[in-house]
Amino acid sequence: MANTGETGLSSGMALRTGVFRQVLRYERTSPMGGGAQMTRSTGSKNPWIPSSPEPEPPSPQSVAEREGVTLTGPSGPQPGVTPPEAADSLARVQVPADRLCVVGVHGGSAESTIAELLGGLATHHRWPEVDPAPLVLLTSRTSSSAVEAAQRALRAWAASTTPKIRLLGIVWVADAPGRLPRELSRAVDVASGGAPHAWHIGWDESVRRGLGTGSLERSSRKAITEIQTILRGSNAK
Repeated sequence: MANTGETGLSSGMALRTGVFRQVLRYERTSPMGGGAQMTRSTGSKNPWIPSSPEPEPPSPQSVAEREGVTLTGPSGPQPGVTPPEAADSLARVQVPADRLCVVGVHGGSAESTIAELLGGLATHHRWPEVDPAPLVLLTSRTSSSAVEAAQRALRAWAASTTPKIRLLGIVWVADAPGRLPRELSRAVDVASGGAPHAWHIGWDESVRRGLGTGSLERSSRKAITEIQTILRGSNAK
């Protein structure tokens, strides 16, 4: 008489073997697996496990901190900030991906010159729209009306009414030779507090004439070099 225990054990093993073969055959042909074969040690991706998302590039603020550049204002939008009126807001424009976008907050803000010095893209007073979020650098002169325009742009960013961007900071470009009057200097300082970083370029004939970074005065060259260092660390082209 046959041993029923041994018979049951043999049947169970056969059943498990058949199921394993069916699963193996399915994974080899399943469209969900992309036709990938089942392997153990080749390092191929498991078709049942979703691939990990691409890591995000480092924030310009983290790169700046690593390079010893002081954070002068908020690193991102802030709750409770009132945005400017729609009529006072900058327009939007579609731009290529992976480019530094230089946004002049008003006409004559030297955005084209700064963009050329940094190898960026001048957006002509418009917020850039592209995915992933682009690095953005604002530019402004230091006149009273220019400072007000910069404040409106920074309020729009702080209130999250701009497209999704990674704001690097703002570059103040002197509008006349000599030192700023006290009231304007104070206004520039207040507005700078709304940006992650602020740089100053004095009255420089090289900037006016577009002679390149090699001809800039020392203080202006230092500002441009500092920005370039952050850009390289942030993977901006």
